[in-house]
Amino acid sequence: NKTALFRCPLCGDSEKNKRKTRGSVYYIREFDKFCYKCFNCSASMSFGAFMKIQYPQIYAEYKLDVMKENAGFTQSHSSKEDDKPINTIVEVSQGDIGSSLVCLKDLPDTHPAVVYCLGRMIPRKRFQDIHFTDRFADVVCKLDANQLAKKIPNDSRIVFLMKTKDDRIIGIQGRSIADGVDLRFVTIKFDELEQKSFGLNTVDASLPVFITEAAIDSLFLTNSIAIVGGDVSETLISGLNKRHVYVALDNEPRHKDTVRRMESAIKLGLNVCFWDIDSSLKDINMMVKAGITSKEIMQHIISHSKSGAQASMKLKQWSKV
Repeated sequence: NKTALFRCPLCGDSEKNKRKTRGSVYYIREFDKFCYKCFNCSASMSFGAFMKIQYPQIYAEYKLDVMKENAGFTQSHSSKEDDKPINTIVEVSQGDIGSSLVCLKDLPDTHPAVVYCLGRMIPRKRFQDIHFTDRFADVVCKLDANQLAKKIPNDSRIVFLMKTKDDRIIGIQGRSIADGVDLRFVTIKFDELEQKSFGLNTVDASLPVFITEAAIDSLFLTNSIAIVGGDVSETLISGLNKRHVYVALDNEPRHKDTVRRMESAIKLGLNVCFWDIDSSLKDINMMVKAGITSKEIMQHIISHSKSGAQASMKLKQWSKV
């Protein structure tokens, strides 16, 4: 079936249990190519890129064979596919998007996006990190022309730009502010080699770092990152002091994905928060709306976090999965 499962050589997956095979090579018919994905460290790339990292000598031989087979093409044309992820982003700055994307801080208080964010009690000082567009699909396709063929809603949304540490845009998330919309969240990553996250470009590695699930939740915490539907991975925390990283995911002990992400964070040696707050308050935003201050939430996270063996034991007690 054109699929291979094996231990991931990038993250050293399954060192304790050789039967765990979370590295995968699989075939994508739409692109007519093989790709690599690890369900432990979230590495994702074309198989050619994987080969280039792991087996450079074999990769060099492979590229030579490709060039011979495609003798009618120029060398640059014949070698372009495997050096890049499936969806490659053209170097686009935020300014290139033009007037179709507006920073929330530049909108009047009567604007629906501002009214929505104030209703969610998002601090005004964080409006500089939120954008608005009334043509979401247009913005996405300006950032990455590869998205043109996809069915992306071209409606009004507040927007969170996913950026690398060096401020390069590698993805986007749009959150509908209208009622009754089927796709409340649309999250698109342009560069398959990058980790999905929001806020990574603003984090100070010398201070405690908080990791949340949703972008909105991260806006209530100082020095925070949101995984926006991704995973807590080694790539995400690269360059950070693990002892000062606090993972505060949703307050949902019955949610399988949340528990799985907490397990991953524990394996990485991070501090993981076990909420001692009514589970009806499922996320940080709901806690704030219920009257708990951001300062109190951060203190709660720090005082109710555990790591290592203690965290593993606590997760068994806390989880209801």
